[in-house]
Amino acid sequence: MRSIVYFEGRGTEGNPPVMGLLRDTGVQVVERTLTYEEVLDADEIFSTANYQKVTPCTRIERRDLQPGPVHRTARELYFRWAREKGLRV
Repeated sequence: MRSIVYFEGRGTEGNPPVMGLLRDTGVQVVERTLTYEEVLDADEIFSTANYQKVTPCTRIERRDLQPGPVHRTARELYFRWAREKGLRV
């Protein structure tokens, strides 16, 4: 599993605590704006937000993507966290 996860730097205060949850498992998390080329070159792409939770991107341009191990870990950690907090998920 690749150990660096990049998050867009805007508006993360209201998002689920995915960055912190991943950091707690030893994943290196970097918060910064990505270039379009970096997004195109990514092994995995997923988004986090209160409404959509942790959702994989399965296509960019003409390239199909599959949810990968970092997405699966992030999703599992988020839903475990939400259940522990008594949130409806």
